[in-house]
Amino acid sequence: MIEHTARPRKNTMTITATCMVLAISGFWLTAVPTSASATSVASVAETQTDPPMPDLKSKSLTAAYNTLGAGTKVEAKDVSGQGRHILWPNNWKVCDQSPAPGRPVGKTVKIGAVKKAEECPRMATATR
Repeated sequence: MIEHTARPRKNTMTITATCMVLAISGFWLTAVPTSASATSVASVAETQTDPPMPDLKSKSLTAAYNTLGAGTKVEAKDVSGQGRHILWPNNWKVCDQSPAPGRPVGKTVKIGAVKKAEECPRMATATR
């Protein structure tokens, strides 16, 4: 029985190393903007504005999540004073939201909620 150990050929190793260097270089060149593209990126960022925050009060928490979309971070909490965890969003309704309706949505939305059968507290705030 003859054992054969596969050894990479020298050319294969050189090609692999060259490809890795080119891939890293290419990534670096695309990741570092030139001064002209940095200016255009800044101007695009200034012209893009966040959409206005919809009025979510009295909607189910599931409907609020769906309205805001997957790109928005939502921090929801119980504002009943009982400190419960929200495990099933469809059983909860929105009492308060931050930012207020009409303001830019931003990256994070805070929602204060209670169970659907409960009344919203008078001083419910999503930010406390």
